[in-house]
Amino acid sequence: MVYMGSFVKDFWDYRKDFRFKSWTAVDFEQTRQEYLLKLKITKMIYDAGIPILAGTDFPNPHCYIGFGLHDEMELLVKAGLSPAAALQTATINPAKYFDIASADGSVTINKNANLILLTKNPLQDINNTRLIDMVFVKGKPFTATQLQDMLESVKKMLAMTTAVPSHTGIHIEE
Repeated sequence: MVYMGSFVKDFWDYRKDFRFKSWTAVDFEQTRQEYLLKLKITKMIYDAGIPILAGTDFPNPHCYIGFGLHDEMELLVKAGLSPAAALQTATINPAKYFDIASADGSVTINKNANLILLTKNPLQDINNTRLIDMVFVKGKPFTATQLQDMLESVKKMLAMTTAVPSHTGIHIEE
């Protein structure tokens, strides 16, 4: 949440969300059961040979751009996909779907140099996708330190937007 602006935090406040205002404990329990059913259905879809594409459903509540992709791959493994299959939902499968597999989606000569270098093998544990050592975007490298600095700059920028002096007449709540 530290990387989300106040407008997103406000939008994601379940106490204000029209979808949850009238929910009861029974509604929440039914949703938990639905979640378990969706895990089973996801595995059935995969086993039927239907390609699955990972993707963060931002701006839906608590679907975080970037971070959410790691969560989604973890959920796919929880549903019964192998770590390799979960990784494919975020790499080669979207490239095939969008008809750009000749340039993206896998690592080969003459393809775009978009790559994440990890410190541990995600095939052994999908959670290892979070252990990023370096990112290459169109061949340009970004170290883990540079990536962390970028995240810190976003936090600082958001802190400044919520700290507008009161004499401006602008009031922004966190």
